[in-house]
Amino acid sequence: MASTRLSALTGALALCFGSSIASAHLIDLGQVNLGGQGFGNIVSILEVHSVGNDPTPDTEAGDVSPAGVDQLGALPGGGTPDDASSVAVKTKTVTFGEIGVTNASSFQLIFNATEPGNAGANDIKLDALRLTVYNPAGNTLKSFDLLSPINYPTTLQGQGKAGFGIGLSSDEWADFQSVISPNNQIGLQASLSNFSGGPEDFSVRAVPEPEGWVMMVAGLFAIGAMARRRLS
Repeated sequence: MASTRLSALTGALALCFGSSIASAHLIDLGQVNLGGQGFGNIVSILEVHSVGNDPTPDTEAGDVSPAGVDQLGALPGGGTPDDASSVAVKTKTVTFGEIGVTNASSFQLIFNATEPGNAGANDIKLDALRLTVYNPAGNTLKSFDLLSPINYPTTLQGQGKAGFGIGLSSDEWADFQSVISPNNQIGLQASLSNFSGGPEDFSVRAVPEPEGWVMMVAGLFAIGAMARRRLS
């Protein structure tokens, strides 16, 4: 029942906003509190790191798809993918079933940067990002791009600590919902600049649905009201 209501809501949002925003896009969700969990409850999908023999040392770029690592070419506004293969152990497509995502509103990318802690050297710029959904055979279903670059003035240095959320705008939920299936694969392309450390990691996770948050907050208010009545 909850999933039905959520799907109806996302469809309504898409109808309301779809005509004014034509392109599918990803948006910056700001800092995400990982609650000391590090990478324990999120699944790494792409890790990039500029290496010593990197022909494009000013960018960290890479991609992952059913075709493998660094097979897709450069993104508009991004560097040439040539870094992810050096850390391919953490670079792999994942399925919606693996991360437990069944609704578009619960899907979230987590960007985590490993930058030095000295003042003035822990910022980074995400120049380009593309999320692509593939069917089990590896065919492209839909792609979603970052609308504009994101500048992170500080990265809360330390891998596993600097969590920044990237998600779909609400007008894209219905479109994204249409490709969510347990066996469909999630791929990613990314390009970064203004870095001074590394590696940089992109992970995916499921977050609580809006209705779950509403119910939780309502429950906390109810508990507080009961406590106040007992005290009075």
